[in-house]
Amino acid sequence: MVLILINWLYITLICYAYGFILLKLLQKLELKGEGIQLPFSLVCLLGLAEVSALSTVLSLFINIGALAVVLTTLVPVIFFGFQRQICLDEVNRIIKQVKFTPPLFNLILVIIQVILAIKCSTNIFFHYDSGFYHLPSIRWIETYGVVPGLVNLFAPLGIDSIWFQTNALFGFAFLLDNPLHKVIGLTICWSIYLVLGRVKDFILNHTQPSFSLVLHVLTLIPLLELCSNLTSPSTDEPSAIFVLLVLVLTAQFIETQAEESTNLSNLIGIAIATFSVYAVTIKLSSIPILLCTLYVLWTSYNKRDFTWLILQGGVLAEFLIPKALRTLILTGYLLYPFPYLDIFNPDWKMPKSFVIAEMEWIQSWARLRFVDKKLVLSRGIQYWFPSWINTFCSSPIALGLIISISICLIGLVIWKQKQTQIVFKYGVLYITSFVGLLYWFNAAPYIRFGFGFLWGFILLLLVPPILLSLASNQPILLFHPQAYTGISITLLIALLPIMLYSASFQWQPLGAGIMPSKDFFVSASYRKPNGYPKATLTLRRACGFNVFQPIKNQLCWYSDVPCSPFYYGETMLRSSDLHDGFRSIQSCSTATTFQR
Repeated sequence: MVLILINWLYITLICYAYGFILLKLLQKLELKGEGIQLPFSLVCLLGLAEVSALSTVLSLFINIGALAVVLTTLVPVIFFGFQRQICLDEVNRIIKQVKFTPPLFNLILVIIQVILAIKCSTNIFFHYDSGFYHLPSIRWIETYGVVPGLVNLFAPLGIDSIWFQTNALFGFAFLLDNPLHKVIGLTICWSIYLVLGRVKDFILNHTQPSFSLVLHVLTLIPLLELCSNLTSPSTDEPSAIFVLLVLVLTAQFIETQAEESTNLSNLIGIAIATFSVYAVTIKLSSIPILLCTLYVLWTSYNKRDFTWLILQGGVLAEFLIPKALRTLILTGYLLYPFPYLDIFNPDWKMPKSFVIAEMEWIQSWARLRFVDKKLVLSRGIQYWFPSWINTFCSSPIALGLIISISICLIGLVIWKQKQTQIVFKYGVLYITSFVGLLYWFNAAPYIRFGFGFLWGFILLLLVPPILLSLASNQPILLFHPQAYTGISITLLIALLPIMLYSASFQWQPLGAGIMPSKDFFVSASYRKPNGYPKATLTLRRACGFNVFQPIKNQLCWYSDVPCSPFYYGETMLRSSDLHDGFRSIQSCSTATTFQR
């Protein structure tokens, strides 16, 4: 726990520095951003995205190890050297802000951070996919950066995520036996701080409740559910977090547009563009969230604010270009597993038939697990839907959906016209979440793949009736709105630490992905984090090189490279060095085949 807290302090300093530098650059490029202060946690989240983008670029040239950490740290150090007074003024501003914040609020923030650190240190449950390809991907990044044709060794290694580079950068594998791949805990922590900070401002400033305020507060529900899995560098949780943050910030963007608060809306627009493309580069299933960015770009275009339009477009390029380059190097395709965007033909390119097989396997697994993919995909929705709906109805999301629809219908009965007006005003949010659900259900309807859009849709159904109830004296159920506000805030402050600590795997959003099995048990430690489960390996002969294969199951975990539970066709090294990568060949008499 102590080591994790130290690691989180370092990450916070680095990420806030990058977020602060970004805001200063925006102010230099466009004076309309001058004088606007964003919340501390929002600046940290912006900085995290920027550091992730930088680590992705670095991974194209070097392994993400000691040198990458030094280069990443040098940027804020150099900035501080040249802009010392600006940095000192910012430090003094933060200190003054902390002093004027109620002590109870500061205490709650500290308690939350400690509890999340304890959960990161002692949670004994791991995500199955972390042993399958998350950790092996990170291991390759820490060792070599990017390897041409790595997908030919093991197909899931081509499902590259910017989150893997982020965890590799902050894991300090070159210093520690058990790397600190715990960025998700701090990300949730910052997100909770952002929500509570908005609640604090609402209470202290006596402002009127707004759509974005209610949505901020409701976002705590999925954030608390995500706290159940903090031990794995999974991509499901961070992509869901940033999808939810984009929805919240877009609501705030719409309100600042109505208030003609140009300075603030411009900065929020940059945050929306950053978080939406960040979510997509973390997990491709988040791609519908880019509709919010398109809305921001369209708004800037309508205002003829071309400077901010170019800046927002530049943010998209900053993330998408390095991501596309990494995917091209790993697989030979710009998108993976998507074989139909077939432009380049490098010698390490994975055969299209294998890419199609991997895409079909993911689609099949998301619908009905442990069943032959050809059977699932050929028989259609009538075959897999009954089993899928049973699984869905047993999840907390199903309960949330039932409650939200019920409250929304009650609101329509009481405030039909007003509630409809609210939905139209914030229509881009409802369209984005609904399109996200359609895309998720059509592509790969596994709950954890669409967690952000599912909860986003649920919360958006709840906001209008709650907002109208708070703005009037007409109660929804039993109490008047003022009583709801007081009761909700009191319960939030009292129960939040308990809910954070007690969140268990039975009520987590990833279904069967979390494994409490004794096979993956790791003893708890409050001084330093748990190590990962150890894979029992055997050495198999491929075509001219040796590859480790797990014996007990399909999980390599954080083993030495190269490790693969399957051997796809016949693959050989492009040279004598693993760093030069792999390519597929037609035949190899010395290889042992062990396919999926």
